[in-house]
Amino acid sequence: MKRLLVVVMVLVLVLGVTQAALAKGPKKPVGSGARKVELYNSETFTCAEGATEVTGDAFGFVVLNSNRAGDVIVVVSLKGATPEADYDIWVNQDPGACPLAEATEIGALHTNEEGNGNATVKILKVAGATHFWVSAVGGEQVLRSTAVALD
Repeated sequence: MKRLLVVVMVLVLVLGVTQAALAKGPKKPVGSGARKVELYNSETFTCAEGATEVTGDAFGFVVLNSNRAGDVIVVVSLKGATPEADYDIWVNQDPGACPLAEATEIGALHTNEEGNGNATVKILKVAGATHFWVSAVGGEQVLRSTAVALD
C-alpha cells in the first residue's frame, strides 16, 4: 500500500510540473513578434543601433515585423512632423544593408496639415540581417528609429 501511495504521489508531482510547463508554452526567441520604436530627429546613426540622437521629442513611431516568407513589414506613423511635406522611407538592415550602398528608397508618405501621415512598406530581408531600423527623410528633417532585433 505504501508503494502505491508513493507511485501516486510521484505521478501527481510529475503531472503538476508538466501542466505548469505546458501552461507557459514554448519560449519565444529574442526578437520574435512585431516591435514598435519611436522616430527621432537624428542626423547621426550607427548601423547596429539606428538613431543616436534620441533625447528630443519623438515624431511618431514605426512598427517592424518579419514573416516566414522572408519579408520585413514596416508601418510608419509620423506625428507632429513637418506639415504638408513628402517623406521618403528607408529601411536599414544590419548586417548586410547598412549603410546603404546606394539610394534604395522603398516608400513615401505625405503628411497632412498637422504633420501626421502613415505608410506601410514591405521589403525582402537581407540574408543574415538581424537588426532593422527606419529613416523618414523629408520636410527638412531626418527622422530615424532605433534598431530592433527581428528573427
